[in-house]
Amino acid sequence: MLSTDWKYGGWPASGEIDVMELWGTNPRSVSGSLNYGTWGGPRAWVTAPYVLNNEDYSQKFHTFSIDWQPGVIQFLVDNVVYQTRRPQDLNGPW
Repeated sequence: MLSTDWKYGGWPASGEIDVMELWGTNPRSVSGSLNYGTWGGPRAWVTAPYVLNNEDYSQKFHTFSIDWQPGVIQFLVDNVVYQTRRPQDLNGPW
């Protein structure tokens, strides 16, 4: 998800939220990420994986979501919170 008002500048300065990222080289793991910073300069992100134990994500349907409230964003897989982020977790604008 990208900002619609580029208040802090173009990507990634105004932020991006990746609700779910899956790389084909590791089909048992997904990540949720917050991207921010400057292009060509100090770019930063916070991320955490959610790993399945006995299967990969292609074997059945899963629900990926975030719960975004003032001061907190939680990342979920199948209604299980696996990552919680707050403004103090970022070295940049919330």
